[in-house]
Amino acid sequence: MNNQKALFLKNNILGLNLHNQLSKVSDPIIKSLNKAFKKKNIQILNKISNQKEFSKEVLKLIDSIIDEHVNNDEDSNQDNDANDAEQESQKQEINNQTEEYQSFEITDTSESQSTENTENDDSLISCCYRWLQISLNTQYIRSWRRRSYRPLHSSFINKLTMKLFNYRKFYKKDTLSINDIGNNPLEFFKIWFKDAENSDGIIESNAMTLSTIEDNTPSSRVVLLKEIKDRSLVFFTNYDSNKGRAILDNPNVCASFYWPPLERQVIFKGIAKKTDKDYSNSYFSTRPYKSQAAAIASKQSEVIDSYEDLLNRYDKLIDENKDSIFKRPKNWGGIEIVIKEIEFWQGRENRLHNRVICRFVSDKWDIQLLSP
Repeated sequence: MNNQKALFLKNNILGLNLHNQLSKVSDPIIKSLNKAFKKKNIQILNKISNQKEFSKEVLKLIDSIIDEHVNNDEDSNQDNDANDAEQESQKQEINNQTEEYQSFEITDTSESQSTENTENDDSLISCCYRWLQISLNTQYIRSWRRRSYRPLHSSFINKLTMKLFNYRKFYKKDTLSINDIGNNPLEFFKIWFKDAENSDGIIESNAMTLSTIEDNTPSSRVVLLKEIKDRSLVFFTNYDSNKGRAILDNPNVCASFYWPPLERQVIFKGIAKKTDKDYSNSYFSTRPYKSQAAAIASKQSEVIDSYEDLLNRYDKLIDENKDSIFKRPKNWGGIEIVIKEIEFWQGRENRLHNRVICRFVSDKWDIQLLSP
């Protein structure tokens, strides 16, 4: 009966095709359980926050369905020798296929097991828990883990995970020394930026990953650098967007460039602030007409009902302002990152990379080497 429970759990509650052999089972008992389960329409997942209670509820449901449907089916067929023989053959098929399934079960390793039935039930509970863990892949389920439950069979885990141990690149295109930086790291950055701009393998050399803090949680996205000043970087955005609000709450930001064809990375840390209105107006006037309209039509980071609604709002704005010039929205403009720290990274062989850190201290740049 435990084998039937396990098959029912796998096929009905979790809906996972964890094992090819199990997916081929077409036993009428399982079909009966399928039908019964749909009729019950019991929301077991309501108890998902408690592994023990959830597992008990699962086993209780399975027992009730088996008692109500399977046993009745078996009793009604006792007088038919042919059906008995067929059922025995089908049960044997389930048992045979479940033998391979058993190798993927989680067995209880505690020494408190006293009977075979208890061990089987605990094994089934463990399977229930592990299948849910894999299916939902959420932290609150992972937190249920008990020391008495061993991980799934390693050969099975390999089918569920994606190992990248052998993914590696050997860097040997260039070198970097502290003497290359000079007195102004941002001037040296301009040299590297030009190299990236002239590289065939880099589509947008000015694409940088901007990281902010939102609700005490790091958040990153790619934005486009629009100006390199003596000690700052500038980009433009909607001030009401997630990043705009994050910067208002916490102006400490990090911006990074990664240029794989050159095997180079540059990381900036600094304080972000809004640019003045005239500067923002000046840039907004250089944007293409339709890009200006998009900046007005899109309420960045807000939830929308559909993409079509956004397009309709955009098209309506274009139609209503065919012969007029768009003015910059008040909630859209420049963000200037005043740099406190720059790190240059050049990939080298055997992971012995070149790293140079530049910190702005007491109105001058302090430049040092870092170990890779």
